[in-house]
Amino acid sequence: PSIVYDKSVVSSIRLTIDIFRRTDTLSFKESGTLFLNVDEENDIWLQPRISTFFGDAGLTFSMSASGQLLFDATTLAGGNHSGTLRVRDVIITNQ
Repeated sequence: PSIVYDKSVVSSIRLTIDIFRRTDTLSFKESGTLFLNVDEENDIWLQPRISTFFGDAGLTFSMSASGQLLFDATTLAGGNHSGTLRVRDVIITNQ
């Protein structure tokens, strides 16, 4: 499912996340807080910022102009890639 936020209603979001990625030969885990903020003066989403508790799963987050949370993942060596992004907590600040 997509995660989409309307910047006319929401000014900031804080997501506590866990990321798990694995292949036949490698395994990565990352936990942290993802901060999403609106630049209200310019009416745009700012580049998401992650504060990592531990690990590096190789994901880079961004926000589309429509407010959809996107990510890019680094390539992992090995076959049978699988991954999970789990959102454990969400705090939304409304306009």
